[in-house]
Amino acid sequence: MSTLQTSKRVYVYLIHGTKHIAEALARRSGIQVFCDQIGVFGTAPLRYDHLLTKISPGLKQAASRMMSRLIELEKSPSAFVHNSIDYSPFLLPGLRIYLEKEFRLDLLRMDQRLKLLNAFRFDMIVVTGDIAHMYATMAQARNYNCKAVYIDHGINQSRAGLRDAHLNHVDTTYIAPGTDHIEFYGPVLPAQLKPQRPALGNPATTEMESILGGPTRSGKPRLLLAGFTPKFANFSGCFFYYDRYTRDILTVAQRLVKKGYRVSYRPHPGDERAYVHHILKEMGLEESVDVDLVPNFAESLKNHDVFVANTTTCVYQALYAGWPTIFYEPQPDPDHLIGLPIAEDIPYAVASTPDALEAGIIDAMDDSTDIARLPELFCTDYARRFIGPNGPQMLEGIVDYLGNELNSAKSTNASALQTGEPRTSTS
Repeated sequence: MSTLQTSKRVYVYLIHGTKHIAEALARRSGIQVFCDQIGVFGTAPLRYDHLLTKISPGLKQAASRMMSRLIELEKSPSAFVHNSIDYSPFLLPGLRIYLEKEFRLDLLRMDQRLKLLNAFRFDMIVVTGDIAHMYATMAQARNYNCKAVYIDHGINQSRAGLRDAHLNHVDTTYIAPGTDHIEFYGPVLPAQLKPQRPALGNPATTEMESILGGPTRSGKPRLLLAGFTPKFANFSGCFFYYDRYTRDILTVAQRLVKKGYRVSYRPHPGDERAYVHHILKEMGLEESVDVDLVPNFAESLKNHDVFVANTTTCVYQALYAGWPTIFYEPQPDPDHLIGLPIAEDIPYAVASTPDALEAGIIDAMDDSTDIARLPELFCTDYARRFIGPNGPQMLEGIVDYLGNELNSAKSTNASALQTGEPRTSTS
């Protein structure tokens, strides 16, 4: 019997820190790891694109239901009113364009991913993002006797309201970043049907290991401001305050530049670059605020003393690495947030006005203040709540868990590969 037949087979979708998981799994004996990209040490690249398929009747029916729902919304656009502003003219045309012109390609990709599961008979898939074909494999993995494990592509502070459906699969195991995030997974399921939700951490945090210890200050105080993108908006209010968020943090930048601060603005990868330069020009900051495009966030953070951001993994990454960090939210709403932003027992975690943000940034340069001491408290007292078990053992703990899940599987690929019989679902 060959190693291929006896090895457990794991497919990992790559984004952010899951590369580390794939490499760590591949170093363990008895596990064969496949990835959707090349260049990951010890793994075999394998994509779905080469598989011939056609849209199944079930997916066609789902597409028809979605179009019917869109027509209902177009007849009653008040569903997208927020703060007395009707966002229907912005949202509904985009939905129609997607369903008419792009959705069919997504359906093909979904069917190809399911065909990949059937053809290669994986024991486990590690899903990492909010993409249609990943949802399909999560929902159907059980039917291929394959365990689905969801590790979010980052540690966001948004409840991501419109994504709740894909976080409610009873048969998917969700690796939660920390105990305060567990309720985010399986939120609409009754208690007896909650999925497995071990709070083990997120591999994106371990990417900060190279800069642990906090900033080394020299010369002018250095401030790093991070943007986010409305392209990933999860509720209509996000469109409402994206401009306000950017305006507010750059208003603070104007004040601090006059006080001798060196300020950088780091756009989100999904940001429209033209918009970034436009707003800097309109606010008279083109010459005094740098646009930070350093590819690696750790390297970017290393060149600054204080960090300000909104719904991004970078908030937790920066605190874990030792940087004074402020979450800025111009209209905080607990219904849309999770984790640190709604933790009322943590001093100076959140600012919601430009004045409060400016005061927090200035305090961060004084080592005796709460905001300056927060990174240390974050790692010693709060880590388990927001990023899971601390330190280099985080990645090892996740991989140990996945290994145990593989070993506890009720069946293996070996018998199916030898007999050629399709695998059946387990109860």
